[in-house]
Amino acid sequence: MLESGASCPPTVESPEVMRLAEEMLGKLKPRQRAVVELTYYEGLTAEEIADRLGESVHAIRHDLYRSLGALRAAFGNGHEEQ
Repeated sequence: MLESGASCPPTVESPEVMRLAEEMLGKLKPRQRAVVELTYYEGLTAEEIADRLGESVHAIRHDLYRSLGALRAAFGNGHEEQ
């Protein structure tokens, strides 16, 4: 139970977190953003994304790995839990 005046930490659904996520996605290179969006918004596998973008599965996985690292770093710097 929260004390009077205490606030809940932001959730994924909160407008603040969604705005921050969109802002950080916008800072990725276009192909990295596409890989993240296809993976998490459309639910495609690395193989399906590779077919769609005409790239190797290895290249897609590499882009996803680097993109998620960049997002984690940016989220950690841009959003401090209180």
